[in-house]
Amino acid sequence: MSESLPKKALSASVRSGSKAIKKILSGAVNIAVSVAELRNQGFGSGHGQASVPSGLGVRHARLTVNAAVTWCELILDTLGDPVAPWRKGKRDHLRKS
Repeated sequence: MSESLPKKALSASVRSGSKAIKKILSGAVNIAVSVAELRNQGFGSGHGQASVPSGLGVRHARLTVNAAVTWCELILDTLGDPVAPWRKGKRDHLRKS
């Protein structure tokens, strides 16, 4: 995954955090990448396959959906945090104006 705003925001939010949190956040980034890979392999509904893909069960679908929801909640919470460390420069800039 490229150095996108969500990834920058996540990494900035734990600069002084523990190694365990950094590992969890790394796993969250992998969730987003893996869900995209699964969709691109033909298991999503967005590519208009002629047949229903096989090989995955309901538990896999439920895992994927719940993982994606967790990722989205994390990103929205991170981006909505008014005291996030990565906002510091922006706040300082606004105060100087």
